[in-house]
Amino acid sequence: GAKEMAAAVGEAAEAFTPGSVLITLHHTFLSYLALELVDAMAPAAPETEREEWVRNARGVILPVNTGEVCAFKLAAEGATYLANPLDTDFVSVKGNDGFVTGGTGA
Repeated sequence: GAKEMAAAVGEAAEAFTPGSVLITLHHTFLSYLALELVDAMAPAAPETEREEWVRNARGVILPVNTGEVCAFKLAAEGATYLANPLDTDFVSVKGNDGFVTGGTGA
């Protein structure tokens, strides 16, 4: 699952250069994988800066609906997502935190 994929990416992360990795998979797992990768891919920085980067990256991942996203970009300058150009249903769950925490994602 996502934990195993994240662990594999995390182990290889030291060899990455910016823009060197593209991971594609089903949109539901994409969000879980992105959350798992946040810690592995957080830039080496003083602890407070690293914690802020992690908090900001999670703030990008959690509010969006899984159908709203087609990719997440985790980079030293922060996290972003690429919007899915297809329609999605925001009625059932408004954001990824609904899947992660059981909330509504509102």
